[in-house]
Amino acid sequence: IEVENAEYVLPLSGSIGGINKDKVLKFKVSLKNKGDEMLEISPYLFTLYQGDEKMKKYDKADSDKLRLIELEPGKKTSGILYYEVNKASSYELVYSNEETKKR
Repeated sequence: IEVENAEYVLPLSGSIGGINKDKVLKFKVSLKNKGDEMLEISPYLFTLYQGDEKMKKYDKADSDKLRLIELEPGKKTSGILYYEVNKASSYELVYSNEETKKR
């Protein structure tokens, strides 16, 4: 997994309920399946932390958003993830799949 880019973006105007944090952080991530079996990729397998606090995903309509897919061995994919955040100097983006959780 590689984070290609991270930047603050404006929230959607007129979004329902608004956002609870100061900013929206946009990540462009790329993933390659280095294993021998199909790998499920989902935006829900990513979690963003600011210190110990788990950040809420921000649902923005975007054709480049990371989607749920089955990634074949040796193949790559990329997509965008959005999170509501307070502006900070550092964040931690964590990916975990079912195999990781079982260990």
